[in-house]
Amino acid sequence: MNAENPEAERRGLGSVLRGRQVAAILADVLRPATTQQLELDGSDLTEVNAYGAAVLRAAMETHLARNPSQGVSVIEPANSECWAHFSDLLGLPAGQRWSWSGTRSGAARGRNVLIPATIIRDSEDAQLIVDHAIPTAAGALGYGARTGRLLQEAAAVFLDNAEQHARSRPVRPVLCVAFHPPSNDLQLVSANPRGSRRPRGRDGNPSPRRDHQVAARARSVG
Repeated sequence: MNAENPEAERRGLGSVLRGRQVAAILADVLRPATTQQLELDGSDLTEVNAYGAAVLRAAMETHLARNPSQGVSVIEPANSECWAHFSDLLGLPAGQRWSWSGTRSGAARGRNVLIPATIIRDSEDAQLIVDHAIPTAAGALGYGARTGRLLQEAAAVFLDNAEQHARSRPVRPVLCVAFHPPSNDLQLVSANPRGSRRPRGRDGNPSPRRDHQVAARARSVG
């Protein structure tokens, strides 16, 4: 429980959200809460990349779909540089069922995030992202036509694959494109929420293996 907000159950996000271990971390953090509000504590975060942001957004949306009576709030990182990048990566205003916990305002839009973690709701969204948003952002931020085309090609493949798997799922895929300064990589990530059913073993019973909720694909460009 959270002493500051007794109606919220607080769980920490750790110090780093990047790489393929993120899905496993969030599978534990985003388990059903015992209260009506789940509070994700990002105050210790020092690094978040496109992979971490896309998987976090998809995992939050999956948690909310599976637990319709709960809300999710996120405590902002204490590290100012990380907070600026984190708020930029998540991008969209908080929804009705998830919000920022604190009072810190997001920093002015930086030049490292081309496409914030965005839910791709249908094929029209995907086409808009691939045909217009990516080349426009790449050009405006000085990445050049070649990089823009590579991003478009990767996004088209990822989103087509995600669409094939998303038709029977209540939560849509998430796409994020951002530059990661520590690794000097321009990253494109598609995070695809898994179905609500746990995999079953040969005996027909649910598998004891943890359901990571989200599968993600990433590509570095440039």
